[in-house]
Amino acid sequence: MHEHLPTALSETEHLQALTETALRTPLGYLASFLGYAEGKLPAVHEHLSTALAETEHLRQLAENATTTPLDHLAAFLRVYESAAAVVQAVNLDDWEQARRGAKSEQPDSIATIDREFRRLGRPELSAAPAETLIRAAEPSHWHNPVIGIVHLSHTLRMGRAAGEDAVQHFLDQVLTDRWLDDQYRKVFPGQLGAALLSIWSYHADAVVSRFSTHTLDKRVARLIRGLSAMSLEDQCHTLQLWGTAGLLRLDVDVDSVQWPSNRRCRELLEFTRPEDESIDLRSIQFWLGLRRMALHRSDTVTVPGEMGNHILRLWRETDSGSERQEALNRWMIGWLERCAAADWKILADATPLS
Repeated sequence: MHEHLPTALSETEHLQALTETALRTPLGYLASFLGYAEGKLPAVHEHLSTALAETEHLRQLAENATTTPLDHLAAFLRVYESAAAVVQAVNLDDWEQARRGAKSEQPDSIATIDREFRRLGRPELSAAPAETLIRAAEPSHWHNPVIGIVHLSHTLRMGRAAGEDAVQHFLDQVLTDRWLDDQYRKVFPGQLGAALLSIWSYHADAVVSRFSTHTLDKRVARLIRGLSAMSLEDQCHTLQLWGTAGLLRLDVDVDSVQWPSNRRCRELLEFTRPEDESIDLRSIQFWLGLRRMALHRSDTVTVPGEMGNHILRLWRETDSGSERQEALNRWMIGWLERCAAADWKILADATPLS
């Protein structure tokens, strides 16, 4: 019987029925079938991919997407060839109404679907489920071994339109001293720096100050004092975290720190070079750390002009996602321009960030 299945499914009347069934199938199950059919039933997969891409079918899939659990929706968007067309067809009002009226979902599901929405050009769709998660303020969503400050930073970024009162209530419920201390002790420095930079970028001091703790201060101090004994990668991540910690006004004693040599700094710059023509969080954090390091060194680091000019050009071209990011970009671009005018000496510059 099974050996006849591909032939039977490929018959015209069966293909039409299969298309109609696919449109009624929950998207998570449809994702599984499409993945199976691509390898085992290529003719069926080709037919479904073509049929489902028709305008009326895309509208139906987009409607189905508004109520599909986020992890199932992400799985579907990853395997469906016309995922971008489906996402573009989602009506924002319908999406927001459905998501704000639904039960909040797990933080890792929201982070996953945000990656898909950004890849497919609809990042605004991430906001409503994140706002719902913030308003739910359910500790059990967060006090979970697989959920951490990286998920929290994504949720705070995407769901910031929930408003400061809702955000503060959310943090009152989930941001216990024990939970935050545990995150500061165990999260990888580069990830921790990126999470804190995101929180700083999208929220005011009333929120950011809740993340400036003695435990974070101790972690940063221990890392920066051990800088000279680290591998290239660990030095990079430590300087990234230290650079971000400066935005949180953490003042760590660095008098005894042995800073990387000029040659080592060039290796670190090469290691953090952006992979494409846009500046990324890793580069932003590292250059923050480099700027901060210059204030404490007794010598001056010089970087190759090609490297410096490249990062300056990318920083000038970057978009600001918030007022704080815009202020940070102006501050860093001004400093980079002064470094460029000094033949790319990394200048000690205590100009405050305004």
